[in-house]
Amino acid sequence: MATYNGQDNAIVQLDDTAGSLLDISDYVKDVKTDIETKIGRFSVLGKRFDPTTEGTAMVKGTMTVYGSVDAAGAHHIINHWLLNSIVNKAGLKSLRVQTPDAAVGSFQYDMEIRPGSYNLIVAAAGEANPGEHALALEVDGAPTWTVIT
Repeated sequence: MATYNGQDNAIVQLDDTAGSLLDISDYVKDVKTDIETKIGRFSVLGKRFDPTTEGTAMVKGTMTVYGSVDAAGAHHIINHWLLNSIVNKAGLKSLRVQTPDAAVGSFQYDMEIRPGSYNLIVAAAGEANPGEHALALEVDGAPTWTVIT
């Protein structure tokens, strides 16, 4: 089962090639997101000047997926998305993460993502293990979260 931020079980849904949310949890190892704010500090010869400036917060992350030729698999959807971006801009895809599951009381995170890069070999495939691939993603705007009721 997929995990969210390396600790909680998660259901992961991503826009398929038709633009509908598709459960890709079986093809996802982990989704991680981080909030990053750039802080500007100015100093000359060791003396710090005020004010410190706070930049805009950005959400970035990674999604590690298993290799699969299945058209409903995350690897296939991401490849199709990124290969189209060679000619046209990739555009945004909707990503939904429900943790620990879709039951009442679980958390649901919705976000629009754009691809940063796609590492085609994070871990090579072995006899019992599929290969792993990592998508660096950037969230457009702010993710929304709700408690499933």
